[in-house]
Amino acid sequence: MDKKVDLRTEILLGKDLPEEVIKMMEDQRVKEYGENTKDFRNKERESTFFFLKGDDEIKAFGMLKPVTLYYKDRSYPIMGIANVIAIEKSKGWGKVLMQKITEYLEINIIPGMGNTYSGNFEFYKKCGYTFVPDLLQRMVYVKDNGKEETTETHTEEGEDYSMFIYDSQNILKEVVEGDKRVVIKVPFW
Repeated sequence: MDKKVDLRTEILLGKDLPEEVIKMMEDQRVKEYGENTKDFRNKERESTFFFLKGDDEIKAFGMLKPVTLYYKDRSYPIMGIANVIAIEKSKGWGKVLMQKITEYLEINIIPGMGNTYSGNFEFYKKCGYTFVPDLLQRMVYVKDNGKEETTETHTEEGEDYSMFIYDSQNILKEVVEGDKRVVIKVPFW
């Protein structure tokens, strides 16, 4: 039986991340995904990072990225949920981290949204998130130069990807229930 670990959550803005923490996140992404495609140093300076710590070690981490969704004639500020990784699997660290992220979303009255592949669907459902199966296919990233990218350029062939949301105030009801495209002006997070 594992000994009880006293857990605490540390929250930092990307611009305040120590270099050793950035390196740890990069290394963990390589271990988890086979590569690191994130530039935490330069492109996530305004993102909010969550670190679940126990015994002075990081057990899990994740981030919330400020994103605005554009749907029809309205804009919807959200927090994009990304890079949720438990260092050790099957210890419950990821779920505890997601509870802290959810608390943050509740306190700040802002919806959270992320995307993941089918292997993670059950995890996010257990954490209280809802899946919106067709939303990812409706999302379009519009670059500064006006060129558009769809989800086909951001998903693995043969994998089932979906958006998951936490929206206790139903702020995104029109977006979720609609059928029109949803524009974002940042790359898929």
